[in-house]
Amino acid sequence: ILEKYKSSSIYANALIGYGWSALALEEYDSSEIAFEKVVLEFPQSSFAFLAYLRMGDAYFHLKKYGNAIAAYRKAIEKYPNEFQRDYAYYQLAQTLYRTGKSSDALEQSRYLMRNFPSSELRDETQFSIAKMYFQEGNYKRAIEEYEIFIARYWKSTLVPLACVEIGDAYYNMQKYDKAVQMYQKVLQNYPMNNAV
Repeated sequence: ILEKYKSSSIYANALIGYGWSALALEEYDSSEIAFEKVVLEFPQSSFAFLAYLRMGDAYFHLKKYGNAIAAYRKAIEKYPNEFQRDYAYYQLAQTLYRTGKSSDALEQSRYLMRNFPSSELRDETQFSIAKMYFQEGNYKRAIEEYEIFIARYWKSTLVPLACVEIGDAYYNMQKYDKAVQMYQKVLQNYPMNNAV
């Protein structure tokens, strides 16, 4: 149907809608194609930025991480005034980390934290920073970052998991007494949470 109305003024809008729907249905190949058409055929439209973002998401789910990184970078570089740039930085950091580029991922995460003070992704970003240090085996720094997360975002649903991760970090550092204290705290404060 889309090809039939290609000359219509709402074609770009329909492509975006189709791409979003395919993404929601986990039809990532179809989503990728729709978003690629938007950026190729309508690079100056208001939809191009969103198309780059969601194309990056489709690539991410397809495990085409190099393509995802390129799409998120294009969204950031070509559209510096878009309101969802924080999402592009967040996803770029997550994708970089998946490809083993830890220092680049941390750099992008820290950039988001510094430059997007009202972003709704700040809590997840701070949690991700801590998680990256944990997964790299830098347990001392992970504990520090998780503690920052808990202090700043104490209402977050990720707090119980952060507490468990602190316990795990202490355990991995062979500080078993501190690990036990943290696990007990989690069991007392979050007895019905799945992270426990």
